[in-house]
Amino acid sequence: METAAAVNKEPKPATPGDGPDGSVPGTWRLVSVLAYLGLGILPGLNRLRAWRPPELCHRHINRANVLLGLFFFMTVGFLLAGMIGGTAGSVPKGGFFRLIPDEWTLRVYFRRVTLAWLVFWSWGVLHAVRGRWGNMLGIDSLARRAVVAGICRGGLRIGAGCLAVMLGIGFHGIWMCRNAEASAKCYLLYESMEGRLPRVLFGFGFYSVIRAGSAVWGPGSVALLPLTVSNLAQALQRGEFVFVGSHGSESGLLLAEGTLSPEDVAGMRGEHVPRAVYLAGCNAAVKEWEQALHPARVLARDRQVGTAEHLAWIWCEGPAFIRDLAEPSAVSAGP
Repeated sequence: METAAAVNKEPKPATPGDGPDGSVPGTWRLVSVLAYLGLGILPGLNRLRAWRPPELCHRHINRANVLLGLFFFMTVGFLLAGMIGGTAGSVPKGGFFRLIPDEWTLRVYFRRVTLAWLVFWSWGVLHAVRGRWGNMLGIDSLARRAVVAGICRGGLRIGAGCLAVMLGIGFHGIWMCRNAEASAKCYLLYESMEGRLPRVLFGFGFYSVIRAGSAVWGPGSVALLPLTVSNLAQALQRGEFVFVGSHGSESGLLLAEGTLSPEDVAGMRGEHVPRAVYLAGCNAAVKEWEQALHPARVLARDRQVGTAEHLAWIWCEGPAFIRDLAEPSAVSAGP
């Protein structure tokens, strides 16, 4: 028989869950983990009370939305700082612009902050898999605030929508470049970081130039290719406009296969001469490149250049520049 003390003894509080020991069933653990992968922004996922999920699952969904929302807003902030600093690279740094680090410094800061964020994210995922909570200092207090959770969830939905649009544009850009290697007039060569960067990213980045080139020279006239020595040689021997999206220095182009000096590139040319060549590398020896690629128009900069400055040229000036190449008059637009 149970004693009176045993009957009147209060049960030990357990971690919120549905199981007899307070644990969370596997289905709701999966929902919690999926929330940390971004599915917590799905409409109604934060209002699953009709399905009777454990309270712990709700808490993980709110925490995941706040964590991912903070990362989204942090990423947007770094991108805006990089764009402001990059597009202002051609003007003297003074006043407000002196407070903005250069692109390379911003990348270092972003990586460090991302590593710190990954520690919190991994902690949340680990406890979601285990069906436990695991306090997270600072983040949990934000997740309990409905306004903060709503802002983070809304920001993530906006970010997901923008990403979907960018992917659609990028894939359309790739589709317009299909079967273009044999008859291309416009060559867009990109540094893929040895395949770590997806091609769709460059389909989006070069989209305005891809459309302009296709309009000027017809379908199949724009080639979007990884930057290699063989692709560069083909572009110089066949193309009218060549965009070389590489890193650079005073010594030349910095490719994964090695450094190419102006003399090396001049040796790749055949009888055909491009009308214009855009060199994205920093600190280019402009005079040497103009001599090596003469009579082609060389668009290059002899200073540090941010990615945002190249994107600004591609989207704002690039289409008009491409259209001018079809005219008999000299190309007037510049980098």
